[in-house]
Amino acid sequence: MTNTLNHANATVAAPGVLANIPPEVTSVSGEMVLLTWLAFVIAFVLLRRLAWKPILRALEHRERGIKLALEEADQARRQVERLRDEQDRLVQEARKQALSVAEESRRSAERAVAQAEQQARDQSRRLLEEAERDIGRLRQRAADEMRREGATLALSLTERFLREELTDAQRQVLQSQAAGEVAP
Repeated sequence: MTNTLNHANATVAAPGVLANIPPEVTSVSGEMVLLTWLAFVIAFVLLRRLAWKPILRALEHRERGIKLALEEADQARRQVERLRDEQDRLVQEARKQALSVAEESRRSAERAVAQAEQQARDQSRRLLEEAERDIGRLRQRAADEMRREGATLALSLTERFLREELTDAQRQVLQSQAAGEVAP
């Protein structure tokens, strides 16, 4: 069973569901088109003022914060690498120095008489122990410096992120300011 619907002097065959709808509901009037466009323009203007600009500002602010954090992290990574290279250099230098001292002690011990040999061995042993302690102190100092720098950088980054967080009171003030800008 096919029903027909008269619309703008045209007859359209409609399935059973559309046949029950009165023609006034499906008709398009100039007034309805005008009201629809007016509602659309009002919604567009309100959304543009209240939502679009603040969202874009927030996104730009967040993007700047992320870029800054990435730059700081890269700088911290380079600094840690530099400190690690410096530590390695100091350790190698201390090893060379310790080897040099040990070699010199060994030569002195060979040239000396039996009694001098014993004294040279004792001195060589003390120098090696002292060099190892120096290496340990240098390594500890470099590690402590790296920890301090890492902690300082972490605190700096945390402080920067915490400064960017807004409280509820700050959000309400910003919202009321934004609403004040929209009102005529």
